[in-house]
Amino acid sequence: GAGGAPLTLLPEGSSWKYLADGSDEGMAWRAPGYNDASWDSGPGQLGYGDNDEDTDVGFVETGGDKNATTYFRTTFNVADASAITGLTLNLTYDDGAAIYLNGVEVGKTSNMASDMAFDAYTVGGDDSPGDDAQEAFTISSAQLVTGSNTLAVEIKQGDGSSSDISFDLEVIGQTAGSGSDPGDFTLTANAAGQSDSVSMVSLGVTP
Repeated sequence: GAGGAPLTLLPEGSSWKYLADGSDEGMAWRAPGYNDASWDSGPGQLGYGDNDEDTDVGFVETGGDKNATTYFRTTFNVADASAITGLTLNLTYDDGAAIYLNGVEVGKTSNMASDMAFDAYTVGGDDSPGDDAQEAFTISSAQLVTGSNTLAVEIKQGDGSSSDISFDLEVIGQTAGSGSDPGDFTLTANAAGQSDSVSMVSLGVTP
């Protein structure tokens, strides 16, 4: 059925915490309760090497290779999760990305696998996405909660000599149809001198 108007839950250019020090954060960094107080922060677009970033996240080199993974985290609030029927994640990325909502993987680019090691580059070294590549993920709202929601994203390089990364993310919620309950009413049609009526009984509006 028809839904209500799309609701921007997280706009592009939002502020993100980020970590680009080459450390192994395991899987804990994806979770809402993870302590990211020591991470740097800045608005999207985030990355380095393209000269179009609002926040330059930098990198570290080990043996001449840049860190494979850069971590990003942010939160957004939802007044009533039950009113959101689905989500669209509009991702800007380079070279690969995996997205976690409240600790659960909800999307990844085709050059990523689940639960990759911190020092692994994209699958097969795939760096084919162009600068500021775009991908939209349409996902269930099952992981959404009322109140604070945590998004965690890992961006991976295609290889240690790659010159740049890019990241930003927009989250759009699809809302259920809304409207006031008209109550019971009678619909009457008149045509060519004939009249017909039908009584409509309200079933109420789904909350």
